[in-house]
Amino acid sequence: MGSAALRTSIAVEITASSRSRLLGLTTTNDVHKATVCACISIKDAGVVEKHKRRFDTTTAQLRELVAWLQQHQVSRVAMEATSSIINTGAVVEHDCAIGECSHIAVRACIAGRSRLGDCVFLGAGAVVIDSISIASHVIIGAGGVVVAAIDSPGVYAGVPVRRIANRASVS
Repeated sequence: MGSAALRTSIAVEITASSRSRLLGLTTTNDVHKATVCACISIKDAGVVEKHKRRFDTTTAQLRELVAWLQQHQVSRVAMEATSSIINTGAVVEHDCAIGECSHIAVRACIAGRSRLGDCVFLGAGAVVIDSISIASHVIIGAGGVVVAAIDSPGVYAGVPVRRIANRASVS
């Protein structure tokens, strides 16, 4: 599997409904992305069934991955970008996009259809409400609640969050 430095992983809690299917992808060998590990969680009436397979990143193997997903009727896919970290206990709902080198802390929650740019830090217990976009190079303090789009880099905190510092001034 390689060292932690050569591994990208995802930790997602399923929050959608009593019956959902979600795929989490893990890429090994960050430089060449030689393989992808697909983990399917099928939640049906409170019972979770898990399946795990590793695929090479060749066209043939990726087609096999698609067929495997279709076989299991997967309706939601979550993939973490290169070098990003989503901590255990963080909640990432459906159709979210998280940019590269971002960090989602423990108990943070990103509601559905939200978009985070590159190098975003979401502090412990922070919340991003549904369909919000956050620009690259943004820090959201612990417990902050994002209720509107954030279009420029900086440090934001509070309920609702407001800019408290420019990102350039933080070392």
